[in-house]
Amino acid sequence: MYKIVVIVALFLTEVNVYSQSVVTIGSFPVLNNSPSPITCSELLGKLNWETVKKYDGSGQSAFENNDSLTITYEYVRQGWTAWFKVRCFKEQVMEYESGTALTSQITETKYFDKKIWLSYVQARLPKLPNEYKLSTDEPEDIFKSYYQLLGVDARDEYGWSCEYGMRSKPAPKRLAVFTLVKKQRRDLLKKLLGYNNIQTQPYAADALIYLDFKVKEQIKQYNEWQKEKENMLDNLKELTNRDKEKINIEKSIILGYKNSVEILTKQLLTPADWKTIYDLRDSKEEVKTCMDGTGSYRIYSGNTIDILSDENIRDIPKRYHGYSYLLGN
Repeated sequence: MYKIVVIVALFLTEVNVYSQSVVTIGSFPVLNNSPSPITCSELLGKLNWETVKKYDGSGQSAFENNDSLTITYEYVRQGWTAWFKVRCFKEQVMEYESGTALTSQITETKYFDKKIWLSYVQARLPKLPNEYKLSTDEPEDIFKSYYQLLGVDARDEYGWSCEYGMRSKPAPKRLAVFTLVKKQRRDLLKKLLGYNNIQTQPYAADALIYLDFKVKEQIKQYNEWQKEKENMLDNLKELTNRDKEKINIEKSIILGYKNSVEILTKQLLTPADWKTIYDLRDSKEEVKTCMDGTGSYRIYSGNTIDILSDENIRDIPKRYHGYSYLLGN
C-alpha cells in the first residue's frame, strides 16, 4: 500500500561559520508516495549531512548518536532558529522532525513510519506476545506511547516527576501514560496491566484508578442534575394549569441523564479489575522508581505494596490533577 505523506515543502537554511562560506542545508522530501520506506542515505543526502556536520560549533551543533539498533542525526542552530532530527533503523528512516524560525513564520515537519517502528519494536522486544502488539491503524501518539510503556525507548523507572540534569520533569513513561489517559484508552491500559512487566503495570494501574475516579465524579454530577430535574418535574405536575410541553422536556432531560449514567457505569473498573490491581499491590514486588527534589538523577527501590497502598490510591487523583495542563483538563 502506498504511503502518502504530505510534508511542508522545504527545510532550507543557511549556516554562517566565522568568515567561512555559507552552507545550505537541503530539503526534506515533499511527498513520499513510494511503497518502500525512505532510506537513511537518501534523506541525509538531501540534507547535505556530510557538509553540515563539518560546521559543528560557533552557535550550532551537528552530531550522530548510535545505540545498539538505531542511529540518530541531529542539527540545532543557536536559538533553535533551525533544527532537525532524523532517526534510522537498519538504514531506513523510522522518524524525523525539523523546524525553522528564520522568518516570522515557524515551519515544522514530521514523519513517522509505523511499519519500520514495528520492526524496531520486534528487535527491542523479540519475545513480545502477539496479543500485546498494536495494529498500525492506531494514531501515532497512541502507537508510540503504548510501546514506550512496554519499555521501548524508555527507562525502567516508575515515577511522576524525576530529576534529569538540572531540573525535574515527568518521566517518559509518565508522559506516555498521560497520552493514553487523555485519549481514555482503557482498553490499552487494561492490556498493559496484564503485561508481565513490573515496570509497566504500576503505570497502568494508577491510570485506570484515575479514570475510574473521573467517571465516578461524572456519575455523581449527573445524578445530582437528575435529582434537581425530578424535583422540578414534581413541582410542574402539582400546578393546576400544567404545561405539558415543559413537562415532556423535563422528562426528556431526565432520561438523557439516566442514559449517560448507564453508559458511564460501564466504564467503571469491574471487581475483577480491582482484584488485579490489589493482587499487584499484594505481590510486594520491587519496582525501580525515580523522584524529584533530590538534586540529581537516581534510581530508588520501591515496592508495589507502597506504590498502591490505600493512602497512595486516594492520592492518585490529586497527583494527576497536578498535571492537568498535560491532560487537557
